[in-house]
Amino acid sequence: MRFFALLLVPTPSHVAEYTWDGACAMPGMSPYSKAAAYAGLALVTPISGWICYKLGEYLDRQSGADYFALAGLLVGCAAGIYETYRTALHIEGYDKPGGPPPDSNDEPE
Repeated sequence: MRFFALLLVPTPSHVAEYTWDGACAMPGMSPYSKAAAYAGLALVTPISGWICYKLGEYLDRQSGADYFALAGLLVGCAAGIYETYRTALHIEGYDKPGGPPPDSNDEPE
């Protein structure tokens, strides 16, 4: 029961805040924590592809068709790639409505 109570804890407020003046796009996020976040993304696409493949395999057995497993694999991999892309944008701070942080090499005209 305690485990489920831990799941109900709200996320820290600093996760949703962004700043463009620091080295990291998200305050409080060191390069090591960003590296850990990116390392976690390595499993998103294979796991979502595998889960959707197994779902398609089940539908193949139930319906007698032979294309649901392949369709499930493709849909799962596409969903995993999309989620990886969205999460990478979030880690770097590019999902802020103002757009990407200004490049330090750009000079105002």
